[in-house]
Amino acid sequence: MSVLLSYGGVLGITIFHPLIKTKLEKVKNKYIKETISTSLAVQIIIAPIMMYTAKTFSITFIISNILTSYLITIIIILGFIIIISSIIFKPLANLIAIIYKPMLILLEKITSLTAKIPYSKTYIKAPYLYQIIIYYLAILGLLYIIKTKKYDLLKKYKIQIIALILIIVLIPNLIEWIPKERLKLHMIDVGQGDACLIITPKNKKILIDGGGSESYNVRQKHTAPILTKPKDNHHRLCHNKPFRH
Repeated sequence: MSVLLSYGGVLGITIFHPLIKTKLEKVKNKYIKETISTSLAVQIIIAPIMMYTAKTFSITFIISNILTSYLITIIIILGFIIIISSIIFKPLANLIAIIYKPMLILLEKITSLTAKIPYSKTYIKAPYLYQIIIYYLAILGLLYIIKTKKYDLLKKYKIQIIALILIIVLIPNLIEWIPKERLKLHMIDVGQGDACLIITPKNKKILIDGGGSESYNVRQKHTAPILTKPKDNHHRLCHNKPFRH
């Protein structure tokens, strides 16, 4: 994954950075313009990889990049200097490390702060592999149009392109909503760990490790609406006590 993200990021910057930068002429601040264009160029390539592997997508990545780009650059350069100087003259490496450590702490603080921004880490459903392949093929097609300047193709097939995008994106996700008889597992945070609610294909519900104590009956407080009626003495015995393993 690290190889895909690294090379994908460099590929995105190489291809899309100049194109995006020309569209940001109204942004006067050079640093902000460079950061935004670079961030967007990288995301064009690596976003599907992140969505497929980590099942997450960040809407606020530009903010964190603006706050940390210069700092990360300095940290990387100093890191290489420390490695080299530790081989040649170790006291110099120790001296540079005095400056290096506060920078790492500052980077961690900024990262923690930006991670608390709403939608900084949005969990999503992983796309299908064929959707990702079509996405990259679409990028290649767009690059071909830009390079050959055949912009009439976009105008001519605008409706078809929009329809194709809707089919690729919406149809597979709509199929997922069709009711199916599947075994479902729900992991529920109960404070001291996770409970597991199992719903069988025949809609039988089983709660495992619901927690509770002699003075706090979980079944009576929370789980009564989702539990099925006991059918034998063994089940009655389990239902009359707080849920444990």
